[in-house]
Amino acid sequence: MLEIKSGNPSDADAPASYNRFVLPFAYNLEKITSKEKQNQYYVAENDPDKIWRERYLTEETADVLFQRTKWFALQSDNKDLKFDIPKTDGTGFLTVCMNPPRLVLFEWPKNIENRKKEEEKNTDLLHTGFLIIELYFDKSDGNCPTLDDMLKLNEMEFDKQVKGNRFSMLADLLDKMKGNKDWMNGGEYRIETLLWGGDELMWVVPAWKGWETLQFFYEQSGTWEFTNTKGGKAPLKHAGGLVFCHHNAPIYRIKDLARRLSEAAKKDKSGNLFAYQVLESFDHISNDFDKIRKSQAIGGDANTLILDGKDIENISNNIKALKDNEFPKNKLHEITKRLRNGGDAKDLIEKAIKGLLVATQTALDKLKGDCNGDNPKWGHIADLWDYIV
Repeated sequence: MLEIKSGNPSDADAPASYNRFVLPFAYNLEKITSKEKQNQYYVAENDPDKIWRERYLTEETADVLFQRTKWFALQSDNKDLKFDIPKTDGTGFLTVCMNPPRLVLFEWPKNIENRKKEEEKNTDLLHTGFLIIELYFDKSDGNCPTLDDMLKLNEMEFDKQVKGNRFSMLADLLDKMKGNKDWMNGGEYRIETLLWGGDELMWVVPAWKGWETLQFFYEQSGTWEFTNTKGGKAPLKHAGGLVFCHHNAPIYRIKDLARRLSEAAKKDKSGNLFAYQVLESFDHISNDFDKIRKSQAIGGDANTLILDGKDIENISNNIKALKDNEFPKNKLHEITKRLRNGGDAKDLIEKAIKGLLVATQTALDKLKGDCNGDNPKWGHIADLWDYIV
């Protein structure tokens, strides 16, 4: 049996298995005069792909391939290019890594004999290139991939199933929005898709709809499964990041923060976990992400800021119950402030719940289990109070 080796193939000391994807493309360049804008460009009337198919592997292009090539490593802000796929035997997941994509451009050499003739014919010289992507299995993952797992990287079935689930979910969400004035702005829905592809999804919605949208997502995706070619099934899990911010906050910072929150939740793959962050004004925490998250956690453990998607409905219902039973908001902030400063807030808690209905204590007891403990729950209640409506 062919053995599949995990690890980075670029490591010369440790041979590894990998899949290489090569995407050919073609483009034509046209000169822009000084009178035109520097960033202006034109799309050639002819079809570059058609020309590429007709002229590739001719004597001229073969000469180009061997005489002159330029290689570029595409830069990415995300240094850990990783995603998870279900194992083909349905026993768990494998972490797939991707080296920085390489762009190979083949240009016509200046000394090519036919160049002058081509220019005389006023024919655009074709430029060709390849986008090269290498995927391999993460060695630190601890799982042992099989040949079927390696071959699965070449298949689109997983992607098809994920996309099918997402389109169905989006259709249900749009149905949910219909007739709801909170979701409408004029004649348009108050939702924008920033990312829709691969195993990632990113939406922008009004802050007061953020928690509701996340709850809807986990309710929909909780039953999603991946079915492999052998009929085996594996549950699909999703890590989430939710940012509550001002509508004028710089979008690139918010996107980066949302990704970092989801990455923090992804460290534990046992469930559909998510992390959220409430930004006051234009706070920016990306540079000191771990430090600030730790300082915000009651007890100093940032892991208590991560919640489970299966508990999101219970959290919503119990915080709503506190509001319905008129739990004093000013006392809530006093309790949270003292706990975050390392103090004891038992006296404040007793005063806050004194005279309130038994349902208040019941809701607090339930939130203790869903929000990672007796003290940490107060931080979640305070942070989410204005966003669970």
